[in-house]
Amino acid sequence: MKHASIVFRRHKANTIFDGNEGANFGGWYFPFALLREGFRAHGIELSTADVNRDREVLFELHINVQRRRCRVPTYCYDYEHPHVRAVNGSPHRLASYRRVWTWNEALIERHGLLRLPIPNDLSLRPFRPWSGRTQFCVMIAKNKEMRKASDISMYQERLRLIRGFERHAGSDFALYGKDWNIPPVVPGLGGRFVKLWQQWRHRRSGTQPFPSWRGTLRSKDDVLPFARFALCYENLFGGRAYVTEKLFDCLVSGCLPVYAGAADIARHVPPDCWIDGDRFAEVPALIDHLRGIGQAEYAARQDAIRRFLAGDAARAWDQQHWCRTLVDGIVGDLDSLPENAAQPTLHSQPPHQPKP
Repeated sequence: MKHASIVFRRHKANTIFDGNEGANFGGWYFPFALLREGFRAHGIELSTADVNRDREVLFELHINVQRRRCRVPTYCYDYEHPHVRAVNGSPHRLASYRRVWTWNEALIERHGLLRLPIPNDLSLRPFRPWSGRTQFCVMIAKNKEMRKASDISMYQERLRLIRGFERHAGSDFALYGKDWNIPPVVPGLGGRFVKLWQQWRHRRSGTQPFPSWRGTLRSKDDVLPFARFALCYENLFGGRAYVTEKLFDCLVSGCLPVYAGAADIARHVPPDCWIDGDRFAEVPALIDHLRGIGQAEYAARQDAIRRFLAGDAARAWDQQHWCRTLVDGIVGDLDSLPENAAQPTLHSQPPHQPKP
């Protein structure tokens, strides 16, 4: 068995392959265990770089661009938006890889990278009908803003929705996720002082910063199959093909998402599978629209979601496609190398610890 390394954030000791590891409410959006199985079929054992410290490795796979130098062939899945992680858009760093896959259409056009959407578990499952959904509308997100102020951050939009639903449909709305027991986050050093002052004020008064907050979740499956609608806003606005697990988690649960984010979303997912959040300048208008959707229309939209998930158009977003593309692409590229260039090599340096 040959060995290869995967590098993603600070993860060590192969915990990245555990199903319950990760920040995505109990699981990864990346199917790392499935990816590992794909390489094993080719006689390659994929491990985190620390496990391979004293081994000869055939290649490295980086999730996001890394600032580490390698003597072995190195590949990358460029996931984070460069607006969040600037090095992911660095021409110099991107050029250091043999192949780079990404969802980012701008980088694909500018640097000739390979197209590969963010993966999702699209396995079909039964949908609860309208009558079996006891929650009207939910939002599942983390109370997290970008470190620097940004004109494409959607955090303020999420806050606007939360406050609007709390004001106009409080009994019909529930907020889930981490850190909503603290006040809204404001970028920068001044924002930290504002947050601390607000925390003190809420503790003093005994009130919650967000009355709709219902706590954290073990899994999104604890909520989405029982909700009729979910407010599903990406972290960033306007990126072409920037469609994350947020939308697909709703679809596979038969929950109708109110979506905003990717500018070209209608090119990827049929419009009858989601509600365009950008259509509603005021939250009360959105609430009225959702309340106007009856049982028959809801059932028709669930049928549209089923057809999409079962059709060929959804396959590009499936985790099986993501794994197969990376495994076949890397193994095929290694096979094309001169024999001495593809021989296992010791790591040139220990895994780099990226700046937080």
